[in-house]
Amino acid sequence: MEIITYHKFRKNPKHYLDKVTEAAEPVTIARKNHQNAVLMSAEVYHNMRENQYILENSANREWLQKSLNQVHQGQTIQHDLL
Repeated sequence: MEIITYHKFRKNPKHYLDKVTEAAEPVTIARKNHQNAVLMSAEVYHNMRENQYILENSANREWLQKSLNQVHQGQTIQHDLL
């Protein structure tokens, strides 16, 4: 993840907005005497929130782990798409 100063971001915000949306790679904006901020695309943000929502539920985590175990053990079935 790239780290830039607020001053550098302010000089060319379009460049960094394009960069985070095209590369799907967040950029940290370091601020003097303030907390840093992270700039990311809406797509990355929504994906992160969705994953967080799914993984917060223990039943979902257990279901996902069971599914992964089945894949690792070769217990899968291939279906043709309609």
